[in-house]
Amino acid sequence: MAKVKVLFWDNGGVILTNGWDRGSRRNAVETFNLDWADFEDRHELMLNAFECGQASLDEYLQRTVFYRERAFTPDDFKKFMLSQSQPFPESLDFLGKLTATGRYFSAALNNESLEINDYRIRTFKLHDYFEVFFSNRGRMSAR
Repeated sequence: MAKVKVLFWDNGGVILTNGWDRGSRRNAVETFNLDWADFEDRHELMLNAFECGQASLDEYLQRTVFYRERAFTPDDFKKFMLSQSQPFPESLDFLGKLTATGRYFSAALNNESLEINDYRIRTFKLHDYFEVFFSNRGRMSAR
């Protein structure tokens, strides 16, 4: 019987909430009094470039929110965006127990934007759990 030696984990929806999903965007629309249809259309136009690293968070925000004057700042909106990321404590606890055994090589997979992914790695100390991180941007980072 073959032994499992490598574990691949998806961050969003598994060990953490999704980084910037429909629910988070809906919360942003309500919090910042944006027009849902307009924001969602602009988001869809920018989504691939944003997630693939062809557009930075600042570029994404410029095209989706700050294409006109707002009563709030880009930093206000960024803080809100990042605050949408929350841990799933039970999943992180389970992952921590697996990591502590030293029996598995654990890798994280994601399709998040660079800025959101980096924030989540730092904030939730994901380097403590994973040996390597893979993303859809062709970017890989290791501990």
